[in-house]
Amino acid sequence: MNVSYDPKAMVIRLEEALHDKRISMRKASLDAGFSETFVHGIIKLGRDPGVQNLTGLCDSLGLSASYIISVSYTHLTLPTKRIV
Repeated sequence: MNVSYDPKAMVIRLEEALHDKRISMRKASLDAGFSETFVHGIIKLGRDPGVQNLTGLCDSLGLSASYIISVSYTHLTLPTKRIV
């Protein structure tokens, strides 16, 4: 099974969550137990946080990691019909 995610969607959802909760990137990073630039690296520099780190960040924000990464399963093939 191949699982992929959209990094741009992840960044947008993280930004929305921080805005909605009125939390700075720095505060979110520190509250999750990371360096003060952790979230900045994800949002502004496009760094991959890794599954464990992202899960920890989402837990501290009260969010679902699967929502943040908007998981898509690429192994699914749906039957198609030909339209003639």
